[in-house]
Amino acid sequence: MKSDYDYQFPWRPIFEVYAISGWLGGAELAYWTSRWSGLPHEPFDWLMTACGVMACWRLSPALSLWYRKRRLRQFRFQYLDAEKLVAMVKHHPEALWFGWG
Repeated sequence: MKSDYDYQFPWRPIFEVYAISGWLGGAELAYWTSRWSGLPHEPFDWLMTACGVMACWRLSPALSLWYRKRRLRQFRFQYLDAEKLVAMVKHHPEALWFGWG
């Protein structure tokens, strides 16, 4: 069975950062609402805990993708023009070319 790591595109933006900031913003909103509303604190404490757990849940994939992107920083995408590909195929007609890596 393949892991989720096999399907991650390493050059994509780290969208998990938006989710983490949303969860932390929700926790902050719950904190300020419990502090200034005069309502009981227990439901807001549970909500802040749930938001913190979800932020931590999203932190692990964000960090792993960030580490992958940091390791790949030295490499860039290389595109091959159609003319170059035609020249390579004409030069080696028996070879099957899969790319550089």
